[in-house]
Amino acid sequence: MATVAKPITTEFGHSLPPETPHSVTTHAPGWDTIFRFRDADMSLFMTIKSLYPRFSPWGPARELAVALGQKLGATPPAHGLVMFTNPGAFAMQTAWSTSHHRNENKVPDGTLAFKVVEVHGTRLYCVIYPMSHTPGVIGGWQNSGIGLSSRASEELLKHIDTDFHVVDWDGDLDNLPAASYQPEVDAHRAVRRRIRDLLHRAPIDPANVKVAEDDVFLYQTGMAAIYNLNSVLFQRDQGQSILLGSIFHNTFHLLEDTSNGMKHFGACGPDSGIVAKLDEYLDARYKNGQTVSYLFIEFPSNPILVSADLHGIRKITEKYNIPFVVDDTIGSFANIDVLSVADILLSSLTKSFSGYADVMGGSVVLNPLSPFYPDLKPAFTSAFHNELFAGDAEKLLSNSNDYLPRSTILNRNAEAVASFLHQQATNTTTAISSSTAALESPIKAVLYPTTSPTQANYDAVKRPATPDFTPGYGCLLAVEFKTLEAAAAFYDAFPVHKGPHLGAHRTLALPMNLLTYSKEPKEAAYHAAYGAGPEQIRISVGLEPVDDLIAAVKAGLIKATEVYGSKS
Repeated sequence: MATVAKPITTEFGHSLPPETPHSVTTHAPGWDTIFRFRDADMSLFMTIKSLYPRFSPWGPARELAVALGQKLGATPPAHGLVMFTNPGAFAMQTAWSTSHHRNENKVPDGTLAFKVVEVHGTRLYCVIYPMSHTPGVIGGWQNSGIGLSSRASEELLKHIDTDFHVVDWDGDLDNLPAASYQPEVDAHRAVRRRIRDLLHRAPIDPANVKVAEDDVFLYQTGMAAIYNLNSVLFQRDQGQSILLGSIFHNTFHLLEDTSNGMKHFGACGPDSGIVAKLDEYLDARYKNGQTVSYLFIEFPSNPILVSADLHGIRKITEKYNIPFVVDDTIGSFANIDVLSVADILLSSLTKSFSGYADVMGGSVVLNPLSPFYPDLKPAFTSAFHNELFAGDAEKLLSNSNDYLPRSTILNRNAEAVASFLHQQATNTTTAISSSTAALESPIKAVLYPTTSPTQANYDAVKRPATPDFTPGYGCLLAVEFKTLEAAAAFYDAFPVHKGPHLGAHRTLALPMNLLTYSKEPKEAAYHAAYGAGPEQIRISVGLEPVDDLIAAVKAGLIKATEVYGSKS
């Protein structure tokens, strides 16, 4: 008997079960809901009980922001407040809010107010703003990732009424009161050791992996890792940053706001000529007396799963003496070994490393064999201050105890779903189940390393199998439909949790490109031109039984096929 797709019982606006104050997911089904999220529909947000905490202060962080506002005479609905432990947040928030990239949401000079307070020994740098200017302010919290975490906020809330005072300060942004950063505990050191050990586990060439524990730097989010990395590298060379391939939208917007901006090459597939194009661009730039701060790539890319030619790109970075930063979040430590090509390795620990969608974190690893290491190691060490709350480090440590066994299941499940979808896409006509007629498939393409013409590039950095673990291709895939109507039909009929995030214990689906790029037609067209189109549904496969996942996919495909057939 065929497995029947199981319905999702989670209520709208709640997180993946089990729900906690620190959950980072929101179950928000419905194709129309995507547009309400995109347009920041406040009536929608009023119904949400759980939210990705980097989207805005949420849960305990929201409670703390309100409590701080009350202490400082700036309360909703007239004012909002965001709080940081990093004094650099004032300059960051000012630059973000007043940037020309904010367009109609640009905040007038002098609108923001800055206060420094102390709660139970923790110094907080608070930015107060009129709620009417939220669209021009909140991106600073979202894209830098350096806001206070929910666990840190929960702890400070216990003391807000008994151990709070405003720090005496004259308002000079160039002379801020010194920070009181988070103390490091055993869990921080244990997480760094775990990352080091994972990088040394089954390397392609042991001679290329020489990471020490103190080469690993931990941050409160993956975006905070990128924000801090960008700051350090920009101090070394204030040239452009170059982004390659499909890039997570927060990273894209963060780096386009840096002083000299960024250059983006979206197409990185086998026919893109990316290595030659990069060489030509850099040759012209350096002949003109301009430099590049660093090159950044996600491997594979999110959400179109292209695996660029890392070794070819590495030759170009060596030619022009440019640091090469590789974000391995999608491939993940367990599956790929990129230290032979990367000067710096960046990862979001919020994703499959943690795996349970209830804590955030990020890491930067410096490669000791990089020619830049003698300069970068003291620069990172000098700039680094611990902002990863002890409770978050402890949760990252406990969650990642089963990282390898979970990765085995994630790899297996994602490859099975991708294979099934690819089979459906390559059949001219297909009957999804015995009760449906054979109709033309609504699927245009399945985006996953094993179905991609760039698979050889992935395999070139895939770790060898060991008795305890067989590497795979990660938890993330996307399915691209031939029409937007078919994509919508699949999404609405696909019985899994809906919303942002990846690498969790349960499957999540989201039309990522539609959510992030569809509001501005020019932006949407730009990203669609290299393959990140609105007809794609991104699927982060979880730990459910494979048969249940295939049944869920079939349920979505039946509806998508019907809708596509009626339109064709």
